Amino acid sequence: MEQKNPKKVPKKEEKITELTPRQKQFIDEYMIDFNGTKAAIRAGYKANSANEQASALLAKPNIKALVEARKAELSSKTQLSAEWVVTRLKEISSRCMAAEPVLDKSGKPIGEWRFDSMGANKSLENIGKYLGMFSERVEYKNVTHDQNSVTIDVSKFDRLTRMQVHFMGALMKVVDEKPVSIEDSRLLEIMDSTALED
Repeated sequence: MEQKNPKKVPKKEEKITELTPRQKQFIDEYMIDFNGTKAAIRAGYKANSANEQASALLAKPNIKALVEARKAELSSKTQLSAEWVVTRLKEISSRCMAAEPVLDKSGKPIGEWRFDSMGANKSLENIGKYLGMFSERVEYKNVTHDQNSVTIDVSKFDRLTRMQVHFMGALMKVVDEKPVSIEDSRLLEIMDSTALED
């Protein structure tokens, strides 16, 4: 009986899995702070194209696999996990929300209380991001007069604009219970009258 030779991987595919010294350096730098753009610059890529280079590198299956393996190794060595981080964030939030009495110079309570709202907000924001509560993209289905969907990337918007986009999306679902266009004058009037300060 004739033995079949196992299929050999073409040389072109073999080269895809090999890393250049700069790509290896990029992975090392990326593991420092998980910032692709900064890692690309530190690895020697040009600053004006570092963001694109980082995206392209992190999209490569072999680099993605190595980064995930390094993350798993780091997690194993440090005994850290997503559960550990979320638990600590919950503890931080609870501590920050614990009200403390405001004391006068002699150390007596003056009847006012304070808490660390910034710390609480930041820890809650990080928990929300982990749980996927705050989307960077907002999609509204069948919201235009021609029943098309609209996807809006809100990641680059300031807080007020993000709030307006979310508010507009909510209105699109309820105004006359029919799809409306972004140009709908009633919608714009409502948005103008309810604009919030950042």
